[in-house]
Parts: sequence; structure tokens; C-alpha cells
Amino acid sequence: MAVARPVTDSGIFRLIKETLANREDIQILFYSDAYLCSTNQFLTLLGSSKHYLVNNVSITRILSGVEGEYKVVALKADSPIRERARSTGRPVDELLWQAGCRLSRGRLLTGCSSHDIAFLVQWPNFTRVHRSPNALRIAALWSGRPVALDVTARLLNIPLTEVYQFYSAARLAGYVETLSRPGTNSITSTAAGQLANDDGVLKRLVGRLMSL
Repeated sequence: MAVARPVTDSGIFRLIKETLANREDIQILFYSDAYLCSTNQFLTLLGSSKHYLVNNVSITRILSGVEGEYKVVALKADSPIRERARSTGRPVDELLWQAGCRLSRGRLLTGCSSHDIAFLVQWPNFTRVHRSPNALRIAALWSGRPVALDVTARLLNIPLTEVYQFYSAARLAGYVETLSRPGTNSITSTAAGQLANDDGVLKRLVGRLMSL
């Protein structure tokens, strides 16, 4: 079984989380060989409106950046950079999804369990974010009813590592609700009712998913 791995709380990822939590607006400029700090390689992050704009820098570079490789600039309310990110940027949940996929690499992130019961509350925009081979099938299953991660892998006959990656990314992006955890009774009454229903509905749903 793939084990949980810690989400790094250092470097740029921590900065991203703090910026969003504090509703701040910043731009992260990345160093290049040609310039001390290249204005052509940047991540603009708007905590106030939950948007981001990235230019000429990959998600790998963003997550692996360490102090000394980038510069952080606070954006004023009337900054044209801020306005550009607000008008042409993407929802920040897409950035968090990409980060979750990259950080997970097929393993659960800290705080997650293979017995978690997941329910999809928002579909990822798969035309804009990373999509694994069975992502559509997982999304369809979880949007229909709450299902545990290990059960998801068995029902769809797919690698558990792929389920872990999807779940990790979805949790960071806020696309999934965890309805129950091992050792707790936190499952909602609605979810409990769904789980208690005749499993024939679930079997029919899985049959349709297998054909995708």
C-alpha cells in the first residue's frame, strides 16, 4: 500500500498557502541565467480574488523553488499586474490541483487515509489541468455517491496509486468532501443514507463507468 507522504510546508508551496489564507496579492519572480531576476518568468497569485497567472515557469519549478531562486513582490491595489491577473488569470484551485498531483506522485498526502470516504462536490476542469487515464471515471463515480478510496480502486479496477493522486489533488483544490475518517463517526446522515441504499445502483453506475 502506498503510504502517506508529507506535503512540504517550506518554500513556495508554503508561501502560496499563506498568501491565499491571508488574502494577499503577490508576484513571484524567478531567477534566470540571463537576468538577476527575470520578469519573463513569474507567478502572480491573488489571494484576494483567488486567481493566478503563470508565465514561462512550470509547476515543477514552482514547487521545487528554494530561497535564493526567486523574489517575492507585494502588489498594491492599483497595480496593473494585479489587474491583469484578475482579468486574464485562472482560478487558483487549478493551481492547487496541479500542485496536489505533483506532490502526491501516487501516494497519499499527510492527513489522508485509504479508508477515507470521498464525495466530489466540483468537477475539475480537465481541459485545463492534469488528467490521469482514469480521472473521468473516478470523478463520475464520486459525483454519484460517496465511495472509499480503496473501494474505488477495486470497483473501477484501477491502480490505487491513481486514486491516491486524484484524491490528494482534489483535496488541495477543494473539489472533494471527505465524509468519514477511520476511527470517527463523522459521516453525514445524507451520506449514510446513500451508503445504506441497495448496492444495485452502484453496480449499474460502475458498469457504465467501465465502458468509458
